[in-house]
Amino acid sequence: MSGIWKWLIQGSAVFYVASAILPLLKSDAWWIRGWDFPRLQFAIFGLATMLLLSFTTPGWPLHKLALVLFLAVSLALDAYRIVPYTPLVRLESLPADSDDPARKLSIFVANVLQDNDDPQPLLRLLAELSPDMVLLLEVNGRWMDKLSDLRSSYPHHVGQSLENTYGIALFSRLELIDARVRHLVEPDVPSIHGLASLVSGEVVEIHGLHPKPPRPQSGGTTERDAELILIAREARDSEHPVIVMGDLNDVAWSHTTRLFRRISEMLDPRVGRGHFPTYPVALPFLRYPLDHVFHSRSLRLVEFKRLPDIGSDHFPVYAEFSLEPEGRLSQESPKADEQDHEEARDTLRRAE
Repeated sequence: MSGIWKWLIQGSAVFYVASAILPLLKSDAWWIRGWDFPRLQFAIFGLATMLLLSFTTPGWPLHKLALVLFLAVSLALDAYRIVPYTPLVRLESLPADSDDPARKLSIFVANVLQDNDDPQPLLRLLAELSPDMVLLLEVNGRWMDKLSDLRSSYPHHVGQSLENTYGIALFSRLELIDARVRHLVEPDVPSIHGLASLVSGEVVEIHGLHPKPPRPQSGGTTERDAELILIAREARDSEHPVIVMGDLNDVAWSHTTRLFRRISEMLDPRVGRGHFPTYPVALPFLRYPLDHVFHSRSLRLVEFKRLPDIGSDHFPVYAEFSLEPEGRLSQESPKADEQDHEEARDTLRRAE
């Protein structure tokens, strides 16, 4: 084996190990948090590297043994992150027991891509699915004009169109109570909050979010993380069933999202079902789950699915829930400890 090939394999091993360990650092630096995203792809890369290192390089010198050990530990870390989002584990969001249509709520969530000029695929999909509630992200003035016909089918709506890719709009055929736009952390990043009245007369608390992603120009993810913490606290303390939805610019298995779920005590329909990757549409082998719908234990799942391409760089997602407060004890939610709460307080302090 040539020296170049040997060094290439060893360099790949070091790269993968670094990619698996860096997300363990509780840092909000964009170049650290960015490693959270393609963990499945990295795990496949790491496994291939370990096999190549084991079977194509001669002998077992100490440095090779050390690399294989580090690769194995890194693969175990990635398995810990990823396996919950596969059918290999127990479902977290349990299937609905009731079939009462008056206590059901269906939700459609889509990042439309501000530069996408064709709303027709989106409108056709909405006509086909006829969800009770539609949350759209990256809506600007042009998009709001093109979506004006939705108002006849969805008479209740709230939102803010912006030209910075953080416009947001919620359309609902269910009555919205005290629904409003808020700017939780950053003045140019709106979110939507309120109550939705089901046909039964019961209400569900709704939060629609689209925080900024990790990127060099923002320096870090403190603001994104703080927004999630604020909503986690509101969800935990709410007297109503709660749904948090949107393009969170974070993956299901990241430390930030898992902290959000422990503090909020909310459930993820993906756990035990699959990754349902939603971004980027154009790169099938690099996709990961950015678009989410979390729910409290009083809600049970009727359906969760990723939807077809609508011309955006994100796939939409669809979720339907059944309000079953009497079955609340049958679903286990994540729980936060004091260390989690201290980390949350520190995040909020840094975001001030």
